Amino acid sequence: MYDPADLHFHDVEVLNLVENCIPISDSVSLTIRINEDVELDIRLPLGYPETERLSAHCRISTKNPACMVDRNVIQQWESTINNDLFQQYLSKSANKSEDDRDQNEDSEVPNILGVIQWCNEQFEKQPVPKEQNAFFNSNTSGNKSQKNSHSTQDELCRIWIFSHHIYNKTKRKFLVNKAEELDLSGFSLPGKPGFVCVEGDPQNCDDYWSQVRQLCWQKISLIERQLFPPSQMIFEGKPFEELHCDKSAFIKFLEERNSSSVIKEYLGI
Repeated sequence: MYDPADLHFHDVEVLNLVENCIPISDSVSLTIRINEDVELDIRLPLGYPETERLSAHCRISTKNPACMVDRNVIQQWESTINNDLFQQYLSKSANKSEDDRDQNEDSEVPNILGVIQWCNEQFEKQPVPKEQNAFFNSNTSGNKSQKNSHSTQDELCRIWIFSHHIYNKTKRKFLVNKAEELDLSGFSLPGKPGFVCVEGDPQNCDDYWSQVRQLCWQKISLIERQLFPPSQMIFEGKPFEELHCDKSAFIKFLEERNSSSVIKEYLGI
């Protein structure tokens, strides 16, 4: 259905298992390029599909120059697809009873193919914004346009990244320098396992993850992508830093920011 070039597994080990048809006993993170305009980040947690459901985030590809329009327009489109419509789709699927699914084989089940099909259907209703295809109608009143622009400017993003380990000095320097270059707050924690969290402009966060995952890692995955108002910042715009602490001190660091629950399963707590 898709060219292998359109699939990117974030974990080299998982890719090797897939290529050799070996069962996978861990979470899987991958990116699928749906079309020339849009990429879909998908995470299949351990326990999917029996006890856990997939998570996904749809974003405009930075590789297509035609999509390089006003950032506020892009953020509004992504917010509409991911926060409003997609969550409704997942909730609707999750709320279907097992009996309903048994009786109707065509009922919506949140799987990868279903998500891709759903995304393609939404793109017809919410076209990807391009230079000649603004998400907002050009005839929209100035007040409405300003209101939408204001809402996207107020929306920030936070992404959490897990790595099997972070030891390499070059990679560690890259994590810090790239965050500074993109004006992102947050931290990286070298060691085994390694963790990274960045917070700031949504497009900059996506750019950061896109560039970080291209480095050669034994295993790296996007744990979670969060959107929130400025009042919920946990790093308060402070410079990105590399942490040097043990597990207990790291947990305390997270608890002080009410964010330890995000990576509890990765810390074994």
